[in-house]
Amino acid sequence: MKKIVFIIFVCFSLIIAGAGIAGYIFISKLTSDEAIKGRILDAFQNLGDIHIERAHFNFAEGILLEDIFLSGKSGIMQNKFFKCQKVVIEYDLKRLLKKEFNVVKIIAINPELTVEKPAGIWELLDGIKEGFENANLPLFSDVLHNGIEARGLKVHIKENPELRNPEIKLSGINISFMPFAGSFENITARGTIADEHMGNYSFSMKMCPDIPALSITLDAHNMTLNEEFLCLFPFYGKHIWDEYQPEGKVNFSCIASFNNKNNQEKIDYDVTIHLNALNAIYKDLSLPASNVNGVLKMSNNTLYISNITAYIKNGDYTSQVDLKGTVNLSGKEKIIVANVPNLFINKHFLENIPRFGKEVWSKLQPTGFADITFQYSEGEDTNGNIFLVADCKDVAVNSPEMPFPLSYINGPIKFCNNIILLKNTSGFLKYDNQHIFMEINGIYNIETERKMLNVNIPNVVVTENFLNILSEKTAIKQKLWDILNPRGKANLTVVFQGFKEAERNDYTVEVNLKDFEIRNDTYKFALWGIDGRLDINKEQLYSKHINANCWGGNVDGSISIKTNTEPYKYEGELTFSRIVLEEFVKKFNLEGKQLSGILDGRVKYHGYGSDLKDFYAEGQINITNGYLSDIPIILNIFKFFNLRLPQKETFDTAKLNFSVKDNVVNIIEGIISSDTVDLVGKGDIGLNGTLGVTVVTGFEKGFFSQLPLIGNLFDFVVGGVRKQLTVVEIKGTISDPEIHPVPFKPFRKSIKNMFEVMPNTENSANNTTIKNRTSQ
Repeated sequence: MKKIVFIIFVCFSLIIAGAGIAGYIFISKLTSDEAIKGRILDAFQNLGDIHIERAHFNFAEGILLEDIFLSGKSGIMQNKFFKCQKVVIEYDLKRLLKKEFNVVKIIAINPELTVEKPAGIWELLDGIKEGFENANLPLFSDVLHNGIEARGLKVHIKENPELRNPEIKLSGINISFMPFAGSFENITARGTIADEHMGNYSFSMKMCPDIPALSITLDAHNMTLNEEFLCLFPFYGKHIWDEYQPEGKVNFSCIASFNNKNNQEKIDYDVTIHLNALNAIYKDLSLPASNVNGVLKMSNNTLYISNITAYIKNGDYTSQVDLKGTVNLSGKEKIIVANVPNLFINKHFLENIPRFGKEVWSKLQPTGFADITFQYSEGEDTNGNIFLVADCKDVAVNSPEMPFPLSYINGPIKFCNNIILLKNTSGFLKYDNQHIFMEINGIYNIETERKMLNVNIPNVVVTENFLNILSEKTAIKQKLWDILNPRGKANLTVVFQGFKEAERNDYTVEVNLKDFEIRNDTYKFALWGIDGRLDINKEQLYSKHINANCWGGNVDGSISIKTNTEPYKYEGELTFSRIVLEEFVKKFNLEGKQLSGILDGRVKYHGYGSDLKDFYAEGQINITNGYLSDIPIILNIFKFFNLRLPQKETFDTAKLNFSVKDNVVNIIEGIISSDTVDLVGKGDIGLNGTLGVTVVTGFEKGFFSQLPLIGNLFDFVVGGVRKQLTVVEIKGTISDPEIHPVPFKPFRKSIKNMFEVMPNTENSANNTTIKNRTSQ
């Protein structure tokens, strides 16, 4: 029995030894350096040229490959170069003993991948799908169930101008790939990047080769932005630096998915960038922005700017900026809105605003604080539109185009591209130590210099300086103001239309007078308490109706002065009522002169310039309750008859129809009536004092009953009343009159009025014509 057992043990031992020897011979052949090299070369020969310096089998570590270099020529490795110091291929020892070589994990140590000509994402995914299909791997397999791991990977992706891909260099990458639940239908990857230039990242990926599809999640914290970092990306990075020069820290997260099922090329991504106290400066706006914080999001080809705040400094003032908006990354559509409360506006700020800032400064020169709302929008079919609202806070404007500096401007000023819009914008204009409130509405095209402004200025105190500046900015000559010498208060409404060609400018100034006054001591006229509307434009100064106080009475009428002619033309019509002549004497301090009575009348006039020889007028004057002694001609007539005028003799009425021409007042018809004497006359009185007047004097019957008969007096029945008439001619001057009697034939019948006694002269026909026209 013992022999049988021994024989069985020996046979069993031989079987084991034989199996061991046979296994060793198999493994030795399978894992020799040449065998390993051969198998790897065979596996990769379709992808390109591969060189392996050394291959070694180690039971403890697995298969070791050293100094590997692959030059890709086809498939996913085309235009790519791979080299690695060391590759460890771990295997399943149990399967190996069964003569099955099953790789469970591959570890690449310090590999380097260089991509000479980057392909698009879709070409890359299609290449991966094709590689898996050619490998004939089943979806579920225990191959590489521990995945592939790369330690210290370096990636160099060279620039591709056709795809606008920048050059990318990354190092310190640790990544592991693993089939999810043993299925190559889903491959997951996780890793980190610790690059000395690009910073630290963590990322994860999920890939479905059979679709093909890829999703990536990338997170980076405290990534440093500066010129060195951004210039690593020649296209986008350098552009961002040149435009904004950002410096500081950001947190970056990205979720991107690429799906090319049925060649549909679907992309979906969500990128979030948290800005942490960045500093930046926009190339077209030389105002540095500091402490920039907020969130940038990109999704579906759209950039969302959300809740970004920053601080900009202009001079000694710092303002907070709130920014939001959207940008279409695949088209031109974008809208960006910025709010800047309490921004200090000055020359430095405006001259750095693109498109219209320099023009605004040159035209308006504003300084002060304002709340700014800025909006930029652009569409596929429209150019960029700029809209800006400045809600002014006590802004000062010293525009060379305005007659007065403006201060304390409050309210909105809107800018739309090249258009400035003002609506209910208020402020104060300053002159002669006055601050006058004003309100402005209007529109101004900076590009074409076309402007329309409506300015309301209430309660303006008109001074000499105000009139001088008004003359500089309008067509009104200074000499006109010297003649009128206007003073008082007025409400002004200015409507201005401006053009690039200054000669086309047009304006209308509506002046609502309040207790106004004009006066000229040389020509002895004065109006005060003037109320009414006066309109001024580039052609004329006119008023359809003006009302004023005048020497205790009232004057109303119209006035028009053509200011665009040389000399200027004027015309108008005035009606006088209840003028107290005593007040006239007081107003002009006429010492030694005495006038009395109440004057009513109407004057229609026209003329040129300031010379009285070019003054023309016609009208009527009625005076009541005056003293005969106040009329020099009556005194001279009584003196001529050696009579003394009864003391305080009044007249009931004095009427005068007249015209003025060539420095001469032509009395068409003059009538003075009193209890003692009636006078009618006509003739000329020169404005230089010369006289040429014929007067018919009629005394009441019985006036000379107790006096010796003098002169050529004749009895007449005038209008049913018996009077004693005489006719005299007065020549010379007002200060030295010459009176001569004029003979006339007595009438045998009664006459209607004393003018029938008046002798005929050369001017009778003309006087009659003027009289008829005046009566009309």
